[in-house]
Amino acid sequence: MALIKIESGDWLKNASIVGIIKVLKNKRKSNENIEIASNYIQFDSAMLDGFEEAYFETIFEEYGKRGSWNKLVGYIDAIEGINKQAITFENIEKFNKIIDDVKKIIKSSSYKSAYLLLEDGAWIEGKESELKKINCKKKDNPEDFKDSVLIQLNLMVDIINWFNRKDVKRVILAKNVMYDYIQPFWNNVSILLKTNNKNDMYKLYKSDFIDSTINYINSDKDTYKNYCFTCDNKIKKFNKPDAFDLTWLVKTGVDMNRKSSHFWKMNGDAYICPVCNLLYSCLPLGFKTINNKGIFINFNHNINVLCQANITKMNEEITFSQLENLSYYNVIDSMDHMYTKNIENEFENIQVVKIDGNNSLRPYSFSILSPNIMKVLYYNKKNLEYLIKIRVKITEKYYINLYNEVINRIYEGKNLFDLINKLLVMFLDNKFNNIKAIKNIFRINNFLLGGKAMRIDEINKFEKYGYELRKSYYKKNVESKLIGITYRLINSIKTKDSSKFMDTIINSYMYLGKSIPNGISLALSDSDRLQNIGYAFILGLQGEINEKLKEGEGSNE
Repeated sequence: MALIKIESGDWLKNASIVGIIKVLKNKRKSNENIEIASNYIQFDSAMLDGFEEAYFETIFEEYGKRGSWNKLVGYIDAIEGINKQAITFENIEKFNKIIDDVKKIIKSSSYKSAYLLLEDGAWIEGKESELKKINCKKKDNPEDFKDSVLIQLNLMVDIINWFNRKDVKRVILAKNVMYDYIQPFWNNVSILLKTNNKNDMYKLYKSDFIDSTINYINSDKDTYKNYCFTCDNKIKKFNKPDAFDLTWLVKTGVDMNRKSSHFWKMNGDAYICPVCNLLYSCLPLGFKTINNKGIFINFNHNINVLCQANITKMNEEITFSQLENLSYYNVIDSMDHMYTKNIENEFENIQVVKIDGNNSLRPYSFSILSPNIMKVLYYNKKNLEYLIKIRVKITEKYYINLYNEVINRIYEGKNLFDLINKLLVMFLDNKFNNIKAIKNIFRINNFLLGGKAMRIDEINKFEKYGYELRKSYYKKNVESKLIGITYRLINSIKTKDSSKFMDTIINSYMYLGKSIPNGISLALSDSDRLQNIGYAFILGLQGEINEKLKEGEGSNE
């Protein structure tokens, strides 16, 4: 066997490198090695044995839980639950909804084409007509439908068990990911050629991408006179199976049979070698995709950092907006793996590539991450990390994720004072109890303010003032007054009324017979000072303060 070396390049190639690394790591055996250098990867061509299985398996692992197959087999728990419970109108209604959903899934075109590839595929084809909803109305006695319910429940269990078989799962999931996660990136070739929709996807992928690569690797290329458009590998001639055009990649390649005027003397030479053809087939795995929309961060400091920047753990509930925000966090996280004297220089070159599979004219869009935003994220990494999993209930059915709320405001160029205010009010109303999260957001916001920010020792000082006032009210056993004081302070800050803020402060200290600490009067100078000093004071007033400050020590951390 021979070594296959692939060097990094533009975003298209880099995304494909991330994808092929995922596949190779998935199928790697203990004695197989992938060399990942700063600007290239290298592996033995023996690793292409069984590559087609690993290719689909890798996509299953990344996206399988979001597909219809997973939804279908996941109904087994609900079915077994209904089977153990009494026959009620509510359970029948719930079961009818499952029947509707399952019927819709198993009679879809992609599933029907998958049945043709299975030895007993004919068994399932008529089952949707056997699934019948239970026609029970509220005026009826549900127990009268017991026999019909049991028949349908048993049929549903048989159907789910059939789909849960390893051989069935292998084929159905391949069909799922073909149309949901591969098709936005490439089409009209191999498994996505319409005339091939009844053929085995694994055999097609092997024939069209792997076999040609193995034959090319083992060939004698000394006499070849042409070169790959992407990697400069030698090519025998510009036609299959020796070379391939890029028209099968959505909106990236040129059809040289129709657009030869783009090339010198009308001779199209934008052909790639079989190795690059295989590489680009992994493009879908370089992106993170949800509902036909995907994102790739072309942070090409080196290949390890590139891979790290594009690893995002996904669940069934994550939205594309949340995925995008987590992807930016991964960029910051990946910087921990970099060795550079001036980290801020790396903020200048981070390209973001997005794909919208619903936009047939311009599916790809490109942008550069703002260096200023990257600085905010990088220097507040720990504060942001703390917020990632914190969800806040706003209404009975509406929740917000604090990390996403913060990131969205940062990217829109907004400060976080409105969010801090909202969370503090919810804290006082016992609707949100994580005061530390509010403090983290306050610290991030202070960084956002740039020249108007307070020094950390100033923040600590005003938090300590609030905390000491809190202790004094507790010593006097009138801590119940703190809620009213805090409400008035919050409202005065929200309306940027420094006079009302100071009136509340003066009355609070006069009640205790204490003098007002030095510096609080600075809140009168401008609205930014009012908000900074005010919220720092309130955080201390609610008991959120550095442990060293509780002991009377200063802190400049």
